[in-house]
Amino acid sequence: MEFIWETQNGLEYLAMQKTRAAFKLSLRYCRQHEEVILAEKLAANLMDKQFNKFWQNVRKQSSAKVTAKVNTVAGCVDDYEISDMWKTHFDSLYHSVDDDGSKQTFLQRMSELNKQHGRYVITVHDIAVHCSQQKRAKSVGPDAIPMECFIFGGTRLYIHLSILFNCFIRYGYLPKPFMQSLMIPLLKVKSGNVTDVDNYRAIAVSTAVSKIFECATADEIVNVSDNDMYQFGFKKGHSTGLCTNILKHTVNYYSSRGSHLFLCFVDFSKAFDKVNYWKLLNMLLDDGISSILVGLLSFWFSHQEMCVKWNGVVSGCFSVGNGTRQGGVLSPYIFSRYIRGLLQSISASHIGCYIGCMPVNILAYADDVVILSPS
Repeated sequence: MEFIWETQNGLEYLAMQKTRAAFKLSLRYCRQHEEVILAEKLAANLMDKQFNKFWQNVRKQSSAKVTAKVNTVAGCVDDYEISDMWKTHFDSLYHSVDDDGSKQTFLQRMSELNKQHGRYVITVHDIAVHCSQQKRAKSVGPDAIPMECFIFGGTRLYIHLSILFNCFIRYGYLPKPFMQSLMIPLLKVKSGNVTDVDNYRAIAVSTAVSKIFECATADEIVNVSDNDMYQFGFKKGHSTGLCTNILKHTVNYYSSRGSHLFLCFVDFSKAFDKVNYWKLLNMLLDDGISSILVGLLSFWFSHQEMCVKWNGVVSGCFSVGNGTRQGGVLSPYIFSRYIRGLLQSISASHIGCYIGCMPVNILAYADDVVILSPS
């Protein structure tokens, strides 16, 4: 007891008491003047022209209005009931696109193509490179295997993965667990109505091994066209800021010359979810992509299954008849390919804005499109 008494009256203990009191005093002041501090922080960001930080802080303040846990969605109150509701909702969404004959056209074309055309081999080196590029501490898929198992798996694991992936390509078959994904509904506008189904978007969390396989085949599947110059999404070195600057430059170019300028902003409803993947597969064949890889993608798209996870409750599985998985490695690139024809038609129409000889009548960032015309 004497030792404890001397310790609690020593210099270290007295310093701890002072710093603890100062911390509590500062914390009390921050709680009492929270709105003033936040307002001053926003004002400082504007004064320093730190616009990115300004809008980040605005979004953080809006997000603070969200409850820690949503108890009701679309009239459903129990986690199991909400999970089943999401299953029904997404099952309907992913069977909402009527086939226009693209499936029959694709199957006919595949039967006429040489199955050995453009053989593609995934090497052990490819696996090692793509595993080293994966991010850590990401959400696990339905198999509950984290990406770290493959990042630190070593050469022996990469050899087995190379053999497995090449078997997939050769025989055009994927096992059922490989094609399963976990759907997680996320709020779009956190300060909006958290009980509204339309205020949510779904992110598909795939298995770690399927992500590595997508990375290994991306270089062969992804292709580039001149019309992609109007698409600023999913491209290295491009950003929303670059797209916005071109839009502003075009507006200033016309307004400074006394001309009117009309803009039409287009936001497609459920753009990723309503892709007709049979039509997309025909587009990949048009681009000369290996018929073996395209056939494997057709098997994957038409046999994939998804289930919904809500507050730890996982629903039953359902099939997918249309759409691309938001969160998949290949999904952004193949979606860009899907709307390339739209960008090409408008850019080549000779209608709309020009700067010199360059048409600037359409700009796109993923599924967000703006059309520009002086009349």
